[in-house]
Amino acid sequence: MRTLRATERRALPWKNGGGLTREVLAQPPGSDLGHFDWRVSIAEIHRAGPFSRFPGIERRMAVLEGCLRLSIDEGAALSVSPDTPPVEFSGDVLTFADPVGGPVTDLNVMMRRGRFDCRFERRVASAPIRLTPRPGTRVIVALSELIARCAAEEADLAKLDALLIEGDLRCDIIAQAAAASFYLIEICANP
Repeated sequence: MRTLRATERRALPWKNGGGLTREVLAQPPGSDLGHFDWRVSIAEIHRAGPFSRFPGIERRMAVLEGCLRLSIDEGAALSVSPDTPPVEFSGDVLTFADPVGGPVTDLNVMMRRGRFDCRFERRVASAPIRLTPRPGTRVIVALSELIARCAAEEADLAKLDALLIEGDLRCDIIAQAAAASFYLIEICANP
C-alpha cells in the first residue's frame, strides 16, 4: 500500500482557464493525458465551460464540494452534488459544466474503454469497515480523517489524501472521529 498526500499534488490549470486539476494517480506512472490506461484526479471548477474531450475514455465523476449543473452530449442538465451518486459518461462527447453558486471540487476516474472498468462508491464508516479483498487496484480517497489498516501496515489519512492498494490485501477503515467518509475506487482490467 502507498499513501498519496493531497498536500504533495501539483495543480495544473485547465487550457480554458475555468479550473485546475490535481492528479492523484495514473497508470502507467508518469503517463501523459494521451497515454494513460487509467487516471484518478481531483479538479476544481471555477467557471462554466466545456470539459476537454478524451476519445476512447470512459469517465466517472463525483462532486465532493459545491453543486454542478452538468450537460452531457446535449442532454438535459443534471444537478450533481455531494449527495448524488457518481455520474458516468463517455470522454468522446461534449460535456458542459456550470458550477452553481461558487467553485466545485470533484473526484474523477478515467479509464480506457474496453480495457478497464471500475467500481466507484462513497462509503461512510461509523464503525470499522472491512473492505472485501479484490484483485486489481483499489484507491481510497478520504473525505475526512481516517485510519486504514492493510495487513501489518497502517496509514493515517487526512481529507483528500489517498491510499493505493494493489492486490487482494484485506483492509480495515477506521474513523478518527464519530464517522469517516471516503470514496472507494476499484479498478480492474477487463478479460
